[in-house]
Amino acid sequence: MKTFTCNNCKNIVFFDNDICGYCDSLLGYWNEEEKIIAANPGTAFSENSTDFKYCKNHQYSACNWLIPDNSDIEFCEACQLNSIIPNIEDKKRLEEWRLIEFAKHRLIYSLNKLQLPFVFQQKDGKDLKLQFRFLGPQSNSEIGQKILTGHLNGIITLNVEEADDLKREKARMQMGEKMRTLLGHFRHEIGHFYWEAIILPHQENLHQFREIFGDERRDYSEALQEYYKKGPAEDWRKFFITKYASSHPWEDLAETWAHYLHIMDTVETAYYFGVKTEPKVLKNKQLLSSGITINPYKESDFDAIVNEYISLTIAINSLNRGMGLSDIYPFILNKKDISKLGFIHNLLFDRRNTFQT
Repeated sequence: MKTFTCNNCKNIVFFDNDICGYCDSLLGYWNEEEKIIAANPGTAFSENSTDFKYCKNHQYSACNWLIPDNSDIEFCEACQLNSIIPNIEDKKRLEEWRLIEFAKHRLIYSLNKLQLPFVFQQKDGKDLKLQFRFLGPQSNSEIGQKILTGHLNGIITLNVEEADDLKREKARMQMGEKMRTLLGHFRHEIGHFYWEAIILPHQENLHQFREIFGDERRDYSEALQEYYKKGPAEDWRKFFITKYASSHPWEDLAETWAHYLHIMDTVETAYYFGVKTEPKVLKNKQLLSSGITINPYKESDFDAIVNEYISLTIAINSLNRGMGLSDIYPFILNKKDISKLGFIHNLLFDRRNTFQT
């Protein structure tokens, strides 16, 4: 994530801020220019002779994105992707939805940085469109029906109870997951969407995928049943980034895609903050030294990105431990993981201007 400043007081502000903590100016995010705009006196947003207004969802404190004031559109690019939201008259659901939107907007930021479309024309002439459904228990007509987070035909469904820290942590412990976050869910499910959009329809991409991840034509339901019954193989760490990735090539891709977006966001943030690591106890300081000099969204060499990322996360994990907190990135990337991450990076970097929408 980039760093931002308030253009009234020039102090640092953050992506989801709608008020400057220093001068109390109203703030809004202008997606096309990737910048935060501070409102002028009288609460008018203006930039380069263009006036702006908030997305309609700002009234619920769920969005700080701006749209042109003369537009008939009421919702920003990110909020237009919603097909179902929770019952926001319920205060608990409203707060959960706000947290969900903050995570989703960060996802959309990353996808825009990668120049990824949200609509793809399929061979049958129909469009594959990215959409989001946020469902709570009251959304189901069938009493007791469990709401599963997942992706199907362009629609990403999220159980809003994932925004409840206690319930999410309980699920994380039960599933034996090292990380389980709202943003992580979005980054995982979007991997399923782009599998369907840019890998499956293209023979070259599909061939490379099968060489690296395996044959996805293996029965998916049977694979998951076997995984939940028997668990991962004892040597799963040699081949997969997480346990769940070992269940099926589709899940391997989605888990790897999530980690790819984790890496890109973290390195970009460190780049804009000018982070540098140089351990003082090592004779060969180059082993873990890294001045984050790479903007990952402009770097074609994934090895360069991941090398800086590894040094960075070792330092950040150590800082977290000093506060008695869990590692921010509790994973060790092996060569197989890095090759899979590199496949995604090369796929997006090489073809980012050739996607057909």
